[in-house]
Amino acid sequence: MDFVNSNAPTWDDVEGRADQLEPAERAFPSDRYDPTTWTVELPPFRQADLPHPLEVARRHPPRVPKYLPGRDRRDAGVPRPAKPMVDWGTPKLVAAADAGAVRIGMNWRKAFPTSAEFCFKAGRTMFFEGPHEPASHRLRVVTHTCTDVQFQPLVAHWRLADGTSTSYFVDSVEETDTGWLVFRENKAHRAYFDDPEIDAKLSAFEAEITKHPYVRFERELGSDLMDGMKWRVVKDIYDDRDLVFTDAQRDAVRNVLAREGGVAALGRIWDAIGGDRDDARRLSSAMLVARIIGFPVDRPPAADTRVVMPRPPAWPGRLRRFLRSFAPGAGK
Repeated sequence: MDFVNSNAPTWDDVEGRADQLEPAERAFPSDRYDPTTWTVELPPFRQADLPHPLEVARRHPPRVPKYLPGRDRRDAGVPRPAKPMVDWGTPKLVAAADAGAVRIGMNWRKAFPTSAEFCFKAGRTMFFEGPHEPASHRLRVVTHTCTDVQFQPLVAHWRLADGTSTSYFVDSVEETDTGWLVFRENKAHRAYFDDPEIDAKLSAFEAEITKHPYVRFERELGSDLMDGMKWRVVKDIYDDRDLVFTDAQRDAVRNVLAREGGVAALGRIWDAIGGDRDDARRLSSAMLVARIIGFPVDRPPAADTRVVMPRPPAWPGRLRRFLRSFAPGAGK
C-alpha cells in the first residue's frame, strides 16, 4: 500500500499561486528574519577547525607483505619449524671509522630496493634498504626535534655457545634535541617483531645498547610510516627542503616568534615571510628542515598550526662521538 498524503499541495498548485504571493513571501525564507528582533543569545564567533582534504580522503587498505616470518618461504601455508632458543650473551658492537654507515647494501641483487640520498641534517649520504628506511629518513629530516641521524650506524656480532656466529645491523639512530640517542629497527609488518627468533636478537641488542645513558631502542612499523596522510604530509614538506630563504625572511620569522613568546600560529609565520601565500608556505617547510621553526607533521599544516622555536641541541655532536667510540681501534 502506498501512503500518500492526498491533502498535500502539488507543484501545479504552488506554481499557480506564485503570482498571488506577496513579495516578502516569495523571497528566501531567511530574508524574512530581522537579526535585531532576535531574543536568543548567540555564542561568540569561533573559527571552525575544518579537516584537510587529506584527512577525509578515502584510505586504501594497508598492504600486507607477500612473505611473513613464521612460514616457509617456499610455501606460505606450511609452518616453519621453530629453532631452539639460544643464549645470546654480550655482543661486540662495531661502528665505521668515520661514524657513518658501517655497511652499504647497494648491490642491485636483492629482492628489495636499495637507494641512497644526501641528508641535510647529517651532512652526508645515507644508504637505505627497502622502502621503509627512506620513509623513516624523511620523517626524521622534517621533525624539528631531530638534530642528527645516521642509517646503518652499528653492527652487533655474537659468538654463540655452539661455536656459530651471527650479526645484526641496526637500521638507524637519531639524536634528539634533548640529547637522547634513539636506535630503531624498521619492519614492514608486526609479524616480524612477533617472530621469536627476530625478537630474541633485537632484545639482545636492546639490552646491550641501553646500558649506555640516555639511549633507547624502538621498533618502527612500516605501515605507520607509509600511512597515506602522514606519508603525503611528510613528502610535501620534504620536497621543499632545497628552497632558499633570505636572511631577512629568517630574521623576520624569528622576530615574530620572539614577540609571541616562542609560540605563534603558522599563518603569522607566512605573513612574516611575505610574498605569495603558497611560496611562503613552501619556504616555511624549508625553515622547518633547517630548524628555524618547528611544528608537528602528523597532520597537514594550516594557518592555525602551532609553531615553536626549536631548542638548541643539548649535547651537540653526541651521536658521532658515540659511534666513534665503537670504531675499530677506538679503545686502544
